[in-house]
Amino acid sequence: MYNIRGRNKVVLHSFGHLSESKSSIEFAEDAIKIIRDKLTSKGFETSMTPSGYLFEFKIHVKGESLAKVWKSI
Repeated sequence: MYNIRGRNKVVLHSFGHLSESKSSIEFAEDAIKIIRDKLTSKGFETSMTPSGYLFEFKIHVKGESLAKVWKSI
């Protein structure tokens, strides 16, 4: 199992609303499920937020968090 700073839990949440170009909801859900399955097979405990929901949450990380940055390429 891969272990990042002693953590093994991952929450997958789509930030697609920030992008100028979007895939279909079905494609995005399938992609997130594939990512979830791969993380689970590596020993991570994973959960997914419902698609299309907006959430307000606080996240605290050590150092800079690339997860909080959106970059369109």
